[in-house]
This record gives sequence, C-alpha cells and structure tokens, in this order.
Amino acid sequence: MIAGRSSPSSAGRPRETGQKSFQETAAPEAPDELVQGKIPTPDGMRLLLKQVGELKEYLSYYVSAKTDSVKLGWWNIALWMVLSALGFITLGGFLITASWFVLNGCAEGLGVICGNRFWIGRIVTGVVALAGSGLGMFCAVARRKRLSRQRTVQRYEKRQARQQTAFGHAVCDQATDAPAPNK
Repeated sequence: MIAGRSSPSSAGRPRETGQKSFQETAAPEAPDELVQGKIPTPDGMRLLLKQVGELKEYLSYYVSAKTDSVKLGWWNIALWMVLSALGFITLGGFLITASWFVLNGCAEGLGVICGNRFWIGRIVTGVVALAGSGLGMFCAVARRKRLSRQRTVQRYEKRQARQQTAFGHAVCDQATDAPAPNK
C-alpha cells in the first residue's frame, strides 16, 4: 500500500469524512508506473530525449537571436559613428571654404585699396584673422576659468553653511582658531 491511500479502489476519491486525501492536497499524482516503482518505457525515454533536444534547440535559437541583436546594435553604433565623422568632415570643409572665400575677398579688397598691391591685403587680412582668432580663444578660456572658479567657491560656501548648521562651526572657523604648529 502507498501512503495516503487506503485501498486501490479508493484512489482519487475523497474520504467519507469530507477531507481530501493526502495525494489531492500535497501534489498532483505521479504517473502509475512511477508510483508502482516501474522503470519508464523506452517510448518515454525517447519522448524525454526529444523534449531535451527541443529545449536545446530553443535555447540555441534564443542565444543566437540575442547575439545577432548585440551585433546589430554594434553595427548601428559603428554606422552612426561613420556617418557623424563624414558629417563633421563635410561641415568642416564647408566652413573652411566659406572662410577662405571671405578672407580672400577681404584680402583682394585691401590689395585694391593699397594700389593693386595684393600681397599687402593678404598680409593684413591674415594678421587680423589670426589676431581675432587668438583673442576669441583667450576670451573663451578666461571666461571658462572664471565660471569654474565661481562654481567651486559657491560649492564650498554651501558646504561650509551645511557644516555651520550641523556642527555649529565650519572648517574655516576651525582653521582660524587653531594655533599654528611649532617647527
């Protein structure tokens, strides 16, 4: 007899008291050949091997799809990088050409003003263009340094205010109150 059953004829039927059998409440019934201790048939093993092979194929399919998805993502990134580089090269070429036309026109105009001495116009235009570029870069760097310093000072002032609120004093107060170390 198997635990939870009273007799072979009562298998699957509720007991007379209205309670469900142990088999009905604990887990679904196992196939009869496993319950009776029989070894699965070769057909069952073939089915199991077929299902394992099917699972293996599905897993391989999933991994292949994910790999292809990652490759496609990298391909798209590479494509956008190449297109961006080409765009920047095109834009740079356009800006260089436009600048050349403007500067060449200014140089020729100054050359005509200087009595058809085009070399003077080219020199003056080149010097003015270089001086303007240098001045523009200097102003940009100076402004960036100034703004960076202001942000740093503000960040430390806020931190000192938090220290003052939390501890009743800030690090700058402690530094001025401390005696100088003896050497």
